[in-house]
This record gives sequence, structure tokens and C-alpha cells, in this order.
Amino acid sequence: MSHALINRILVICATMLLCVIFFSSCELPESRTAHTTQVEQQPEQQNVIQYEITGVQERLYQPVFGDIRFQTLIQITNTGTLPIYFATSRFDVLDNESRILRANNSFSSFPNIIHPGEQGYLYDSVSIPDATLDTLVTIEPRFDFRRAREDRINFDISDVEIRDGTWGDVTVFGRITNNTGEEQTWAIISVVLYAEDGTTIGVWMTNVMETMPKGASFGFEVSGIMQRTLFDNVTLGMVYRYVVFAYPPQWQF
Repeated sequence: MSHALINRILVICATMLLCVIFFSSCELPESRTAHTTQVEQQPEQQNVIQYEITGVQERLYQPVFGDIRFQTLIQITNTGTLPIYFATSRFDVLDNESRILRANNSFSSFPNIIHPGEQGYLYDSVSIPDATLDTLVTIEPRFDFRRAREDRINFDISDVEIRDGTWGDVTVFGRITNNTGEEQTWAIISVVLYAEDGTTIGVWMTNVMETMPKGASFGFEVSGIMQRTLFDNVTLGMVYRYVVFAYPPQWQF
């Protein structure tokens, strides 16, 4: 082997050795991957109303005239974060053998929109010709509650006073003011009366149906006569507290 060839081989080997030393001494950049932070998903505001039945009172009684009547009053509490609109809920009346005594009756609601944390009431009274005072009666309700598309409009309420009435009943007097900024023609006033133990004595209602210019005030009175009362002969001494609502109709179709 010639001296020149040997020198060429040595040069090639030295060059390769230098390359190995150079690349081994170079620190390769750290391998990086996309940095992902796991964000806990916050529950979105559900478009679902939430409520509980927080009271049911029922009564079977014999009025002075006519058939035996059955009364029911249901307290609904809005336990969610959305306003609830009471559409037309219905119910059937059954005896203890599930025999239908009355069908497809509709509740009245007071008020018809309840805000979170508020209570609302469903009430009805129906005659039951086939019943006796010993008949075991219950209801099978079909609730129709929806998310309200708007908050309840409340008129200002002032000068509220409860008094014994002329005919042995109880009457609530007060004043409402149209604070809505526009003319109104209809105000619904609902009064819920409670006994000291929390029992609902009744839900009374009246209407003010006249032109109410913005800012105008009108008096009202709500009597217990012929009202939604679950006790006979309500007296002032029975009433521990009461709540008054005043609002215009807000139908939602």
C-alpha cells in the first residue's frame, strides 16, 4: 500500500472521529410538545327550571248549599336560578280506589310568575256530587311550568292594613302605584295569609280594572268572603302574617 493512500485513509478516519466528537458534544434541543392545560368545565347555566312542592293542603267540606266540595292548595317554591311561569296546570280528582271523581280541572295560580326563592300557589275548588265527607279524596296533578320569558312586573304597594270585616270576615286594604313608566289598565292583587305554624290560610285575589296612568295610585281591598280559603270563618286572630303581590297580567303563549 502506497504511502499516499495510507495518509488519505488516516485523514478520512481523523475527520470522521472529529465529527463524532463534535456532534456528541452538542446538546440536542429539548423535545417539546404542545402545552395543554386542562380547564375544568364550568356547568353552563341550564335552560331548565327547578322547583319543589313545599306544601299541599286539601279539604273536603259541605257548603251551605249544593254538593260537597273539594279544595286543594299547592305551594311551589322556585329552587332554581330562572323565573318560572305558571301556565295552565290541570288535575284529576280520585277516590282511594283511583276512581275518577272529577277530571281535567284547571288550577288558578298566584302569582303567575315566581322569581328564584319565591313561593307561588295553585288553587282550585270543585264540587263532587258522588262524595261524602268520609270519602278519601286525592288529586293527580299535571303541572305546566315553563321558563318565564320576562321577570314579573311588580306595582309598588303601600299603606297595607288588615282588619276584621263587617260580616265576620277579614279584609286587607292597601294602595298600589303604577311605577311601570307606562299606562296600565289591569292590576291583579293577590294576598297570601299564613297561620302561626306556617299553614296557608288562603290565597285571596281581586282585580283593579281601570285606566292607571303612569305614576298614579289606586286603593284596593281584598275580602275573605267567597275567596280561596281553606278554613271556615277566618278571623284576624288566625292571621300571623300575610304577603301581598300586585302585578299586571303577563301571559306567555
